Amino acid sequence: MGWLKDLMEQAPESVRSFDELAKLCLKQDAWPASARMQHRSLGAILGRLDRGEGIDWLVSRSEVQQALATVLGVPRGTVLVASSPKQAGRAERWIAWQAMPYARGLDLTEEEPFPGVPEIIFHPERWERLVWVAPYGAGRSIAGQWLAARGLAKFHVLESPSSGPAASGRVPEERPIFVELGAATDFDDALLGPGVCVSVPAPWEPPPGFADCVVVRSPPIGELVGPLVKWARARLAERSEVDAARLTERIGEFVRAGFVESAGDVLGLVGLADADGMAALAEGSLERVARDWLRQRARERLDPDAPEASFLRKSGFAGLTGIARHVVMDGRAPLFAPRSLEDWTDLVPEDLRHGPDLEWLKTALPRADPNVRPAAIERASEQLPPGAFRIVRGLEHAGVLVRDQAGLLTLRPHWLGRVAVHEALGELVSGAAFDWGEALLSPLMAPETMERLIERALSRALTPEELVEPRASSDPSYAAAIEGAVRALGAAELRRVHAGGDALEPLFDEQLRLAVELPDVLVAPRIEHRPLAGRTGAFWLTRGAWYLAVLALGEALEAHQGRHHDVLRPWLATAPADELGALLDELVVALERADAPSDVIGAAVALVTRLGALLGPLAPNRVRHRLERAATVADEAAVGVLAWSSVAALEGDRLGLLGLLHLLDERRLDGSAFAAQVFQAFEQAGMPEAELGVLLGPGLGPLLLPHAPPAVLRALLRGIATLETPPPLSASQWTTLLADAGTAPLALFRRLPESALGVAVDAACRAERSDALSVLWARFPAALTRIATDSFADATASARRGALLVTAPPHVAPAILAELADTDELMRGPMATLEAVRRFLHTQIAARGPAFRDAYARLDEIEAHFEDVRERA
Repeated sequence: MGWLKDLMEQAPESVRSFDELAKLCLKQDAWPASARMQHRSLGAILGRLDRGEGIDWLVSRSEVQQALATVLGVPRGTVLVASSPKQAGRAERWIAWQAMPYARGLDLTEEEPFPGVPEIIFHPERWERLVWVAPYGAGRSIAGQWLAARGLAKFHVLESPSSGPAASGRVPEERPIFVELGAATDFDDALLGPGVCVSVPAPWEPPPGFADCVVVRSPPIGELVGPLVKWARARLAERSEVDAARLTERIGEFVRAGFVESAGDVLGLVGLADADGMAALAEGSLERVARDWLRQRARERLDPDAPEASFLRKSGFAGLTGIARHVVMDGRAPLFAPRSLEDWTDLVPEDLRHGPDLEWLKTALPRADPNVRPAAIERASEQLPPGAFRIVRGLEHAGVLVRDQAGLLTLRPHWLGRVAVHEALGELVSGAAFDWGEALLSPLMAPETMERLIERALSRALTPEELVEPRASSDPSYAAAIEGAVRALGAAELRRVHAGGDALEPLFDEQLRLAVELPDVLVAPRIEHRPLAGRTGAFWLTRGAWYLAVLALGEALEAHQGRHHDVLRPWLATAPADELGALLDELVVALERADAPSDVIGAAVALVTRLGALLGPLAPNRVRHRLERAATVADEAAVGVLAWSSVAALEGDRLGLLGLLHLLDERRLDGSAFAAQVFQAFEQAGMPEAELGVLLGPGLGPLLLPHAPPAVLRALLRGIATLETPPPLSASQWTTLLADAGTAPLALFRRLPESALGVAVDAACRAERSDALSVLWARFPAALTRIATDSFADATASARRGALLVTAPPHVAPAILAELADTDELMRGPMATLEAVRRFLHTQIAARGPAFRDAYARLDEIEAHFEDVRERA
């Protein structure tokens, strides 16, 4: 009998089973809405608790402890002490994982939070006007609670800085302080100061005029999946079927599909795999998983007779997607923002807001048809939505909306919300243009909406003919939709997905009609965006990307189609307009953003190249624009007159380098022939040391270096040694580089790949570079052990590679000793091999490594007969 059975026996009214105890607990007012479940599920949990399993689940839930104590007729502390004396009194230090219900809780005073929290957050003494930008679910609240539990900093949550008194006036004066903002809206720099860290939800960039601050960001989620799954798996029961490697791979697929953005998403999926088995995530879409999960939650936690239970089982995910759609179109706050019950109710779609008036139906319908029975009416009413309030309360009781200490409700788990938003956006962009135009007007939702529109354009599902409705131009959502369609279809044209001039002509003309032309100002889109960098789709919302898209659509039209415009449609001109250079400058600003796709950069440079071929140099004063540098190199190479100055001009120019690679591919110029021209031009220019960067950089380096001749390789030696990633050189090229190993930089040995190891060993031994050999032993111990032992059988190799054995680290000595021939065979073998072995053994004895006694024994055997061998030799 376990501790819980003991308390049940001693209860004022005896409780006979865990199921009965569960029923009584669930009826208690103290039982938390966030932990609602069917009595059978709770009974199973209570049985595990009685066996001492999953105690952390109870320790971290004070409301559950209180409900259990009330039913059993004991103080709450008695429940805690009886369940786990070691944990008694520690509930305030523990965090339970709502997304991982069976995982061990986090002890804030004894353990570190999960991976992904920037290191500086744990060191308040280093906070100086610090801002931590992180997605919802990245662990901001946990970091604040961790700091507070250890007495390192005050933790303060500021849900709505834009409402009520000034934000800075509502923050305690105590320092250091960690402030968690519920939304980025109206983040006032008055909050910042010495000893202050403000955590703001992503996306956020310091707006113009914002005071100086130090900004740190959570790492990209793609880098964290493996560490997070490993961390979470360690908190699950040993018998859990969660396979960390398989789950990491599967969640990685969800990351690439855009469903997973934060640590909370990952932990939620781990919890799902733990609770429902790996099969729950094994195949199919995450949307299917979400539907099944919500259906199961409704079965487990809701009264099966309640109308909201039937609705959530059958249409719960559709209802949640409807809520997400409302949030996407409204765009003022993300789906994960805390909201009141009334605010959540207002988000329920209109067609679900009003539940059936059962009493009215029972009265009115029999009058209209006496054959209608009340029981039939009740059964039919179960198919109708229960109304907005009951839907929201049902989501709360199912644990999808979780109430915080302020009484606000937050959507959990995070991954479920991501799927709902993804599904809502899919429905939105496939529907009325005015709807997704509204989403494009929202700075919060515009980037994701733009990306989904591009996906539709690439799949030829975005039909421009149905979008144009000039009489609607008074509505900003219409203008946003037209310009969004132009950007999306322009992106598709650049990727060679052509909609055709007949389809594009009405849209192009409408775009020119909507464009804003002011005196002395470059023509602009009617709806301007200021997208933050780093978000998928954000690049296409820039003004430069709009220019690029309009140019791409204009090129796709036949000469007789569409309106003319000197700047936006230069394809019909005979010379570039004066403003065209400024337009290309705006395009450069967009392409230089970190989130500009590489393939779009190449395609943009190719488009500008075609325009330059038509009109001549495009910059003012009839000179080539920066975006035409790649064309200069490609044109000169095509006719065999490549000048080194043209190539050197591309150094540090990412746009030019990516554009050149695109042009080389587009024109089918042979890579080896192009490289030969580049190196010939380089040698004719005297191989200027100050201009090596263009040959070594990540742009052209991988293309050029495999074809570099010996003279150029020797000139590039020190530069190659500084590269983070070794270039793809042939064995003969590595031999050339290492020909003078005595003066080769040690960094070269730290960079070279394993494929060049044999060449490197011989070069280092020949030059007696023990430092280089030590580096190679540290990098490739297994491979060098094989090389060393193989040398014993070859007298020439033994003589050539004797230094390799001398530099062998102690930890490889056992493996080498195991491969040594017996002493008699060594004594009969070549003197060079014997000398190499003696040096190796002597070195290992001096190092006192793990095999030094074995080395001493072998050396003693050899030395006993060595004089005879030397005399014979």
